[in-house]
Amino acid sequence: MKRQKVLVISPHTDDELFGCGGTLLALKENHSVKIAVMSCTDRYLRHLDRVITKEEQWSEFKRCSSKISNEEPEIYDISYRLEEEPAYKIIGWLDDLISTYNPTTILIPEPSYHQEHQLVYRTAIAACRPTYGKNAIENIILYEIPTNTWSGAESFFKPNMYVDIADNIDEKVKIFKDTYKIQYTKEKRNKLGEEGIVAHAKYRGIESGQDYTEAFMILKTIKKTLF
Repeated sequence: MKRQKVLVISPHTDDELFGCGGTLLALKENHSVKIAVMSCTDRYLRHLDRVITKEEQWSEFKRCSSKISNEEPEIYDISYRLEEEPAYKIIGWLDDLISTYNPTTILIPEPSYHQEHQLVYRTAIAACRPTYGKNAIENIILYEIPTNTWSGAESFFKPNMYVDIADNIDEKVKIFKDTYKIQYTKEKRNKLGEEGIVAHAKYRGIESGQDYTEAFMILKTIKKTLF
């Protein structure tokens, strides 16, 4: 099978692990995997009742990336909220990253209800336009943000691909516990807690006839077999 170059765009530190960490654990064995985080600035976390710093988040993100990817991680380096940044600047940075790394597969977060997730989705889609030599992107795939499912969320995410992560679900949870210490809870944050990770993977597994899966939505593919 052809070796893929996989680029994962993560709105925040932890989204990449929650959304597709089990899949990345499998992919990195035979493919190149690079992760870019778009918003990594000081922010208040309600479950900790304090502000976590950019440095704390970046340190944890790098540790997580070392476990679920095999390329150097990237950061969109700003000191203010991502939503304050003009979209054309974000698209330009993603353009450069895509041109430099030249991925064959790109994983983009679904829009969900979070304003920065929506911005990352829109700018990443724009950066994937098939111009300026970008036709090398064979697969454009949305990965799931587990918190998208509530009554007020407007998301068009409809899975059409499932990846079996039964062999990696325990490792995914262990990485969450060991690396995202400022994010980790057992159950307090619902789907963003340890129990939520397992429960959601089980739900998607039931949906797809497996034990534990991660769900994806293929937007574009030119291959019958993605990985």
